[in-house]
Amino acid sequence: MIKSLQISPAYAKGLVVGATMLIFGIDWWTWTLINISIFYACVIVMLAWTNSLRWLWGWTLLTTVLTFVDLSMGNGPGVGYTWVESTNRFITAFMLVVTAAFVHFSILLGRKLVTQERLLAEVAERKRAEESLRKAQDDLARISRITTMGELAASIAHEVNQPLSGIVINGNACLRWLANVEGASENLNEARQATERIIRDGKRAGDVISRLRNVFKSAPSEKSKVDLNEIIREVLLLLRPEMERMKVTLQPGLDGDLPPVLGDPVQLQQVILNLILNGAEAMETVTAGNRKLVIRTTAQGSETVLVEVQDTGVGISPETLEKMFEAFYTSKPGGMGMGLSIGRSIVENHGGKLGARANPGPGATFHFSVPQFH
Repeated sequence: MIKSLQISPAYAKGLVVGATMLIFGIDWWTWTLINISIFYACVIVMLAWTNSLRWLWGWTLLTTVLTFVDLSMGNGPGVGYTWVESTNRFITAFMLVVTAAFVHFSILLGRKLVTQERLLAEVAERKRAEESLRKAQDDLARISRITTMGELAASIAHEVNQPLSGIVINGNACLRWLANVEGASENLNEARQATERIIRDGKRAGDVISRLRNVFKSAPSEKSKVDLNEIIREVLLLLRPEMERMKVTLQPGLDGDLPPVLGDPVQLQQVILNLILNGAEAMETVTAGNRKLVIRTTAQGSETVLVEVQDTGVGISPETLEKMFEAFYTSKPGGMGMGLSIGRSIVENHGGKLGARANPGPGATFHFSVPQFH
């Protein structure tokens, strides 16, 4: 259509009616040899602005009829018309129909273009909405990580304090051994060993801080080749003091030939950390010696990798199993009810599935699968 004019359908219909009356009036008072009805073609072109096929063909029929009405009355009452004049009017009527056919095609084409533009706009809007949703999910996942690590603050402080205390103790011992070096090679050996322990404890503290930085970082989600076994080992190291405090025995069952997966290591770490903490908390009412948490990894053919976290806690009722992955649903006092919901979103964004089942004996097993890296 003629977009530059931006004529509304209602205004276009008014123009069509006015132009038709004007052409009909002029054609009425002129001789039939002067074929003013040819300007009805302009009226039909204007009908394109109405975007109505009903108006187009209805008005085409009307102008065709008016063409012959003007022919019969243009020379005045009782005055006939020649075959040239009648032929001219028939050609005009044919031209009006052909013009209407072209306008019909232009209306259909315009509708198709408008539909395509609307679809493109909807696709662009959907992409923006998906991007906003993905950003909101990333932000929510990061908040959940920060909340989780806040709950572990005491254990983390203990984990960092141990190597730092070791550094101070070994540093003082090293100074004492170096202060008495009167030909005693044994003192030098002791000082050397103390220095090695300082380096070891410094690396240990650095590793703890490095793991914390990885958990807290807010970089955009990027999928890459990931070793799930290595991620689980890092999580277990991070949670070791908390598991000792809760008297939970960790039993890793990691597949030594596990293929790598395609995923975001930070997000997958968050899912595993949350599942391990949930399993440990589910065993709080269990006798200390029976609190066992098994973490297994297995390859499922050549397509996916399965991670299972099995506890010996109170188990899961069928009613809870249906609701536990819903946002804000929680069975823990003071819980946010977001951990499992966020975990499922993360796993599904990786093309996998997160689920749970009750064990034949005590406790429950949470499991998720993600595609292998190819």
